[in-house]
This record gives sequence, structure tokens and C-alpha cells, in this order.
Amino acid sequence: MATLLLSENSTAGPGCVDIFRRADGTFGFEEYRGGLEDDRGRYPVGGNALRRFTSCENARSAGQGAIDWFGDAQKDVAGLISRYTGSGP
Repeated sequence: MATLLLSENSTAGPGCVDIFRRADGTFGFEEYRGGLEDDRGRYPVGGNALRRFTSCENARSAGQGAIDWFGDAQKDVAGLISRYTGSGP
């Protein structure tokens, strides 16, 4: 059983990325899709769930490298924070 640590939705479509911690202490991520076009709910599309990382940060970084929009979403958030608070990454 895994514990969900972060779930981030795409701003451009029906996708999301989950970062999780497994019972054995390793971390992972997966990309999911789910839309109004059917009643299946969320389903994995990235094929990344079996990859193992030693930290949440490593899993998140790998997710950003593997999933284009996930990395872009993080850049957008950093830009907004910088713009509205006067601080930057």
C-alpha cells in the first residue's frame, strides 16, 4: 500500500501526476488521465509507477523530466510566486 504525498492536476487537460511513498520506504510517481468522455475515472497512462526513488524530491524531479506538462506547471507556479511576491527561485 502506498501513501499519496502530492497530486497535481494539469492546467491544460484532464491529466494529473501523483507522487507517493510505498510501505517499503521508496518513492514513486505516476501520470493519470481521466475525463468526462467515459466513466472509468482516473487511469494510469505514464507507465512510471514501478520506478523507485530514495526520496520524494528525486521522484518529483524524475516526474518533471518524464512528463512535459508537469515540469511546465512547476515553472509556471515558480514564475507566479516570483511575480507576486517579488522573490524568485
